[in-house]
Amino acid sequence: MGSQAERYKSGVMPYAQMGYWDADYVPKDTDVICLFRITPQDGVDPIEAAAAVAGESSTATWTVVWTDRLTACENYRAKAFRVDPVPGNPGQFFSYIAYDLDLFEEGSIANLTASIIGNVFGFKPLKALRLEDMRIPVAYMKTFQGPATGIVVERERLDKFGRPLLGATTKPKLGLSSKNYGRVVYEALKGGLDFVKDDENINSQPFMHWRDRFLYCMEAVNKASAATGEVKGHYLNVTAATMEDMYERADFAKDLGSNIVMIDLVIGYTAIQSMAKWARRNDMILHLHRAGHGTYTRQKTHGVSFRVIAKWMRMAGVDHIHAGTVVGKLEGDPNVIRGIYSVCRDSFTQQNLEQGVFFDQDWAGLRKMMPVASGGIHAGQMHQLITYLGEDVVLQFGGGTIGHPQGIQAGATANRVALEVMIKARNEGRDIWNEGPEILLQAARWCSPLRAALDTWKDVTFNYTSTDTADFVPTATASLMKLTQGTFSFLPELTDTEIKAQIGYALAQGWAIGVEYTDDPHPRNFYWELWGNPMFDLKDAAGAMLEVTACRKAHSKVYIRVNAFDATRGFETTRLSFIVNRPAKEPGFHLKRNEIGGRQIQYTIESYATQKPEGERYE
Repeated sequence: MGSQAERYKSGVMPYAQMGYWDADYVPKDTDVICLFRITPQDGVDPIEAAAAVAGESSTATWTVVWTDRLTACENYRAKAFRVDPVPGNPGQFFSYIAYDLDLFEEGSIANLTASIIGNVFGFKPLKALRLEDMRIPVAYMKTFQGPATGIVVERERLDKFGRPLLGATTKPKLGLSSKNYGRVVYEALKGGLDFVKDDENINSQPFMHWRDRFLYCMEAVNKASAATGEVKGHYLNVTAATMEDMYERADFAKDLGSNIVMIDLVIGYTAIQSMAKWARRNDMILHLHRAGHGTYTRQKTHGVSFRVIAKWMRMAGVDHIHAGTVVGKLEGDPNVIRGIYSVCRDSFTQQNLEQGVFFDQDWAGLRKMMPVASGGIHAGQMHQLITYLGEDVVLQFGGGTIGHPQGIQAGATANRVALEVMIKARNEGRDIWNEGPEILLQAARWCSPLRAALDTWKDVTFNYTSTDTADFVPTATASLMKLTQGTFSFLPELTDTEIKAQIGYALAQGWAIGVEYTDDPHPRNFYWELWGNPMFDLKDAAGAMLEVTACRKAHSKVYIRVNAFDATRGFETTRLSFIVNRPAKEPGFHLKRNEIGGRQIQYTIESYATQKPEGERYE
C-alpha cells in the first residue's frame, strides 16, 4: 500500500490499494463473514470488484478522504480475502468478505442489512451482485432474541408431536365476508387441520373489516376445538399501515384467545423485530408470510438468497416462515430448499455446498424456527413432502383442502389421513418414497375423501426448472364425535402389532417410552396420569407393550396414550404421541360462550364426561 502519505493523497485510488483486499487475512471468530456472488463489468478485475464491495459496504467512498485518519480505520474496513470462480458460470465470482463486529449495532437486523445490502447493490462497476450466505459469529448471535416461541415450545403448547402440522390458507383470499370466511376456517379445522391462515393481502378491506374477521375466526377455532378435542389455531394477520395499528390488532387477537398472529415480510425488519418482542412478551406464536421476497431472492445473479433472509428472520424472532415446498407451484430447487430448512431448524448448521450453505453456523442456543410449505401441494404428494421436508414443518394445503369435490371438511380429512398413514408407514420401516403412491391408494379404499382427492389431483404437477439452484454438485371420517388428539387418530384403531411397530421406531431413535391415561381429555389437559415412570433404558418394544396391556386392564374405559420422549439437546420434549385405548362412547365437549361487550366472547370448553365424578365418567 506504500506510505501513509501516499495512501491518503487526495484523489481516486483502487479499492484494493485502499486496504479493502487482503489475501492473507485470517477471519476472527468474532467477524461477520459474507459470501457474495459478483459479476464485474467487462474489464473490471474480480479482486478489485470484491474490494469495492467490501469498501462500499463498510467505510469507503469513491475517493480518498483524510478523515479516515481520525479513526482506527484499519479495524473498520471490511476485508475481501478470497475470490473464487463460480463453477460453470464464466464471469461470476464468489467473494468472501469479513466485517469487524464493531461495525454493527447489537440485536438490529436493520443496522446489519443497511451495511451489507445498502448502496453497494447499485454500484456501477458490477453487472450484478448477490448475497449468497453469511456467517454470524456467536458473539453477535447472542444479541438477538430469536424465535418468540420456537418449534419445541410450539409443539408443547399445541400438544402435537410426531408429525408435520397441517394448515391451509382460506380461499378465495379476497372478497369473502367475515362470516363466510369464518365458515371456511371452521370446516377446515373440524376436518382435521391444525391451523388455517389469512393470506398475505388480507388486512382490513371494505368487504371485511379486520375486527369482524378476528371475531368470526375465533368462533370457528373454538367451535372446532370443542368438536375434535384438539388445540386449533388461525393465523390472524395483523399487518397494517402503522405499528400502532398492528399492536392494536395483535392485542385484540390475544384478548380473543388466539395462540398465533401473522405478519408480512413487507412490513420491514424493524417492525418484524418489534412484533417478535411483542409475541415473546405475550406468549404468542408469530407467523411470517414472505410476501415480496421473490423480487430479490429468485434471480441467481442479483439480490439476496432466501437462505440469508431465513437466517435474518430466525435472528429477528419469528416462529414460522414460508420456506418452499420443492414439489409445489412456487420456486424451489430440492437442494436449495433443504439448505433453507437446515437454517430454520438446526442447532448447528454445517457447511453444505450442494445445498448452498457456505459456512458452519452456530445458532448459540436460539430457538428453532418452523418452516412452512405452501403453494400448489395436495394429498397425493404426501410421501414426497415428508421425504424432502421431514416432520418439523407446517404443510399448508389451501386449494388442496378447499377445492376438494366433497367439501372443505372432506379436503381436510383427506390431507390428515394421507399424513398419518404416511408417518405410520415410515415409522414401520417402509420405503415411503417408492411405496408412497400404493400406501395412499390402500388408505383411499377405506377413506373416501382421500380417494376423491387422489382422483381429482393425481395428474397435477409443477415440474418447471428452478431459477435458484446450488452451484456445487456431488461427484459420482365419521359423524360421531372422536377425540383426534395424537398422531394417528384419523386412522383405524391401531392393532397391537402396529402399536408395537411404532414403539419400536421410537426406541430405535433412542427415545424413552411413557404410558399415560385420563378420563378428562380436555384439549389443554397436558398432564394425563402417569402409568409408572417413563422407560428410559428400554430396548425391546415388547416391554412397553406389557405396560400398555397392564394399563388397559386397570383402566379399560378411559383414554390411554403412548408418548416417546427425546432427551437430545435442542429437543428435550415429546417426539411422538398416540392413543392406544378409548372409551366405548366418547361424549365430546361443550363450548360455553360468555359475552363480555363489544361482541367479544370468552370461550370455555368443557368435557361432558367431567360432569360425572371420577371413576364414573365412562360407565
